[in-house]
Amino acid sequence: MKKILKISFYVVMLVIVIFNVSSAINIPFFGFQLFRVGSGSMEPILSVNDFILVQKKEKYQVDDIITFNDNGTYVTHRIIEINGDNFLTKGDANNTIDEEINKNHIVGKMIYRFIILGFISNMFRSPIALVLLFVIGIFITILIPDSKK
Repeated sequence: MKKILKISFYVVMLVIVIFNVSSAINIPFFGFQLFRVGSGSMEPILSVNDFILVQKKEKYQVDDIITFNDNGTYVTHRIIEINGDNFLTKGDANNTIDEEINKNHIVGKMIYRFIILGFISNMFRSPIALVLLFVIGIFITILIPDSKK
């Protein structure tokens, strides 16, 4: 049981680190990219600090939630109109429509939202939570001996 607890702790921490690093560097991995939502413009569908998985598609449709590059900033909004290779997008919580973007600026379509990992990752962004995590890690790995039968 104690060995399972240790392994579970390490797996959860590894997943959180992987998600944070890959969302920060925005490098495609097997055609997918991971992003962290940075604003509430897509509330209530996407919340701040949610992680989303984005995949490049050949075609996009109205109502698809896409991530696009807007002068070096990644934005995730919903397609509201398509004019050939140009798209109009808007955040669900926004009152205004974004400037038209070209298909070449689209990174991909959101295909999955990681709710729990965003919440957990956000919890461990404060210094107090990091110290607590460190102490728990020490407690699990050192103070609880493995039972050997």
